Amino acid sequence: EEEEEEEERRRRKKKKEEEERRRRKKKKEEEERRRRKKKKKEEERRRRKKKKEEEERRRRRKKKKKKEEEEERRRKKEEEKEGRRKRRKKKKKEEEEEGKTRRKKKEGRRRRKEKKEEEKKKEEEKKKEEEKEERRSSSLET
Repeated sequence: EEEEEEEERRRRKKKKEEEERRRRKKKKEEEERRRRKKKKKEEERRRRKKKKEEEERRRRRKKKKKKEEEEERRRKKEEEKEGRRKRRKKKKKEEEEEGKTRRKKKEGRRRRKEKKEEEKKKEEEKKKEEEKEERRSSSLET
């Protein structure tokens, strides 16, 4: 009787220990599962963050490139405008110089013509004077 009770106690004790072992094992597995889940979540969060940062860098680079291209276009346009302005200024100056030259030539021709006419008049006056003188001397002779 006593032996049976002893045996029963041992069995219950063994059973209790077994249950305790299972319970601890289950708890450990549960904690392990939670830890892995947490780790996975953390890795996922890090991965998303990295992706987002990379996307942000790409976006900034694109924006910077676009801005630089826009600046380059603006600069070229400005240079072209400046070039056209300089060419127009140069052309205008050349035309003015050409005009001055043309005026000078015209003025020179006019002066020469006037001089020639003046000389012609003087020559005619001289001729008339000589003819007058000739007539007077011939009238004195007779």
